[in-house]
Amino acid sequence: MRRLFIVIAMLAVIVAAIAIFSKVETVSVEGGSRYGEDEILAVSGLEPGVNLWTESERAVRSAVKSAFPYISDVQLIRKFPDKLIIRVTEASPAAKIQLTDGTFALISENGNVLTVEESASDGVLLTGLTVAECIPGQMLTVEDSSAETFNYVKEILQQLREFDLLNRATYLQASIMNPKFDLDGKYVIELGARSGTDGKLSMLIRTLSEIPYGEHGRIVLSVKDEVHFIPN
Repeated sequence: MRRLFIVIAMLAVIVAAIAIFSKVETVSVEGGSRYGEDEILAVSGLEPGVNLWTESERAVRSAVKSAFPYISDVQLIRKFPDKLIIRVTEASPAAKIQLTDGTFALISENGNVLTVEESASDGVLLTGLTVAECIPGQMLTVEDSSAETFNYVKEILQQLREFDLLNRATYLQASIMNPKFDLDGKYVIELGARSGTDGKLSMLIRTLSEIPYGEHGRIVLSVKDEVHFIPN
């Protein structure tokens, strides 16, 4: 029993030492450009004097992402003995959707609404979805009839970004059976039903390298494990 008391006492001393000697002297922000450092710090709730080890990364992430739609991820970096760094990752628009009032919602490839603007030059023009609610900082909400199509759209946008094709497309016509998008103003790509999107885009990359210079046309990926180029 005495040994247990000794262990408890030692733990208490350690906890007290952490509380006393782990006070943060500086809090800074890295990685952001759209929002000011002071804005992010104010929302985070972090300031000199907090404990280096007990501040919750989850709470900071939730507060910052809720306040700033363009911030897609937040990490809390602890640098002993007395520094906290809020490292933010900013999203860039993947697609734009024209709303019924004529404005445009810019969304990330994950479907989060980044902003609503009178006009928009960034992002692929996305059609074929019925929008139910559009609130910056939240996931775009679509009607039930468009829900599965929207899931497919997000997968396509993510894969286009992954394959470095997103900036080569100007539109994406959403469909659960055969979505279409353009590339370079020269090709119309037909993806077919939702299955193996990454594999289809891998085949697309190979096909693009084989098409003679100057050719325009359709590239059909809707047949399993096959690619068909149909010149105009």
